[in-house]
Amino acid sequence: MFKFRLDGANIYVKSGLLFLAIAVVAFVLTLFLRPAAESTRFLLIWLTFGSFLGGVTLYFIGRIIHIANRRDAA
Repeated sequence: MFKFRLDGANIYVKSGLLFLAIAVVAFVLTLFLRPAAESTRFLLIWLTFGSFLGGVTLYFIGRIIHIANRRDAA
């Protein structure tokens, strides 16, 4: 069974997952609240977009560092 643990993860993986969670929350807020003000909607869309791209980037950097460290230790 797969267990989700963050104790061995580096800061990039943790930050990436945090940004992805922020992106999901901002996306849900954009969809369900449907803000009437154009500036609020624009801000939520960019928050979603930026958090998603930043989260994916940081997550993959963290995974690459994790793999490199594991190969060095072997």
